[in-house]
Amino acid sequence: MRERIKEHGRPRSSHNSAPFAFNLAKKSADNKGVDLSQQRSSLEKDPVFADLFTQAKKRVSRMSVRVIEIDNPIVQTIFEVYAAMELKTPYNDFETH
Repeated sequence: MRERIKEHGRPRSSHNSAPFAFNLAKKSADNKGVDLSQQRSSLEKDPVFADLFTQAKKRVSRMSVRVIEIDNPIVQTIFEVYAAMELKTPYNDFETH
């Protein structure tokens, strides 16, 4: 778990291994007028987006994280949805990319 969380903030992490940072970068890119209709791999090659993605990974690497261990997969799923709703987390939209 520790390594997976670290992966979200590593400079070399891609959109597949740092989806949270990628979503943060997308929000910043949208505010700067970057065309977000491109595929994720194409966005990473866009110089403006690439810089925003790097900044987002640095931001994520400085974040603190807390973990709650839930062994039951059904309870874990329900808890994740409940926590996202209760905490109003904008990046837990449960959509696939």
